[in-house]
This record gives sequence, C-alpha cells and structure tokens, in this order.
Amino acid sequence: MKMIYSTKSKIPSHVLSEHIYTSIQNEKILTNRNREYIQTFLKKNCIYMAFDANNTTKPIGFIFSHEITNGIVELQSLWVDPLCRKRGIAKRLIADATQNRQKKYVTALVQPFLSSVFLEQGFKKVDIYITPLGILLRYLLRKSLFDILNFSRKSESALYIKI
Repeated sequence: MKMIYSTKSKIPSHVLSEHIYTSIQNEKILTNRNREYIQTFLKKNCIYMAFDANNTTKPIGFIFSHEITNGIVELQSLWVDPLCRKRGIAKRLIADATQNRQKKYVTALVQPFLSSVFLEQGFKKVDIYITPLGILLRYLLRKSLFDILNFSRKSESALYIKI
C-alpha cells in the first residue's frame, strides 16, 4: 500500500474533521476532542495525517502537534486505522511531527503498547519527578485539572520527551 503523508488535504475541512472526530470517538483510549478543537488544528496545519494513495477520502492515521509554549510541542491523539496498524504509519507520523530539531517534544501516553514506537523515534520515558522543571511546568500549566488527574490515576501512564 502506497501512503501519502501531509498536514493538508483536498478534502473539505468539515468532512475531514468529522472523519477525525469519529475515529477518536471510536477509539476508547484516546482523549476526547470536540469538532471545534479539531477544526482549529486543521486550520493551523497541526494535524499530521496519513492517507492511502488509492483512497484519499479519509485519513488512515493522524497525530496532533500542539505548541504549548515557545519551543515545546505536545503530541496528542496518535491514531492509526486498526486495519492499517503494524505498517510503520505511526512511526512516520511521529517522525514528520518531530522534524524541527529546535523544538522539544512531549507526549503523555496512557497506552503502554505505544511506548516502543515513541522510544524508536528518539523519545525517552521520564519520571515525572525528574522531568526538566521548565518543560514540566509549562506542560502542566496548559492542561486541565481533569487531564492531569486522569493521567496520574492510570498506573500505565507515562510521560515521554524528546529534547
């Protein structure tokens, strides 16, 4: 299967956002994102997407990239269509989303099976207590109390950074 990777699409943004919204709703382990949130990221070209070159009507994978503060980017909501997993799509999405070497990247994972994918892309699992203070504070200040509590309650949750 030949793939196309991009932050842009010829699909109307309201249709594309509906595909992404539905994919997130159907994946129980992903943080819920509303349609407006998705639309905002699409307008900023901050969703890296994968498409099957033979069917570009909807993405088969995506990851959100959100600059939470100057120089620190959070990666969110990595998703690959269950029928297309184990083909390197997640690795390519992460690689595309982290190509700016002047940025620092952070992601909070609650899916332990994804840890190896992030580790292969240069991320390091960090104990929240030894995370560089500047990164940790800026990251936490941008999160809701619900997100922080939800993350800390799950024993398999971990923070990964790429500096």
